[in-house]
Amino acid sequence: MSKILLSQQEIKSIVSKMAKKIQVDYQNKELVVIAILKGATLFMADLIRHLDLNLYCDFLRISSYGDCMVPGKLRLEFDLTQPVSNKHVLILEDIVDSGQTVDFVYQHLSNKSVASIKFACLLAKEKYHGRKVDYIGKVIPNQFVVGYGMDYQGLYRNLPRIEIME
Repeated sequence: MSKILLSQQEIKSIVSKMAKKIQVDYQNKELVVIAILKGATLFMADLIRHLDLNLYCDFLRISSYGDCMVPGKLRLEFDLTQPVSNKHVLILEDIVDSGQTVDFVYQHLSNKSVASIKFACLLAKEKYHGRKVDYIGKVIPNQFVVGYGMDYQGLYRNLPRIEIME
């Protein structure tokens, strides 16, 4: 690691702007915000503090059989703990790379009779061309990044900024 991609202040600004759009879109709706573990936990914590909505929080954990820098086959390791039928669901991802997780989660939740499913990600890579992500904080180059919840072999999640891993 060496090059800072986004400072702590830039991340705060991105999250705040996204929250304003989400606030408008979900006004007077029952919302369940679901973070994809483990990477989206910091993003979720910061985002929901900006939302003046009645909302529930839950988590999904998806793992990949690939190596640390290349995604592989996905599996569900931890499912939701509360019902989501007839509720509006907002899925939070730290970063959308290939779109494989977005597709997997969409398929998983579409069988649960939800009112709607939308996706929000802090970062999306330039090469991403999968299922629509409704709220994108920032599009970034196709480089591996760490910090603000994102890791390399379990390390660097605690960085308050996002750095490019070299």
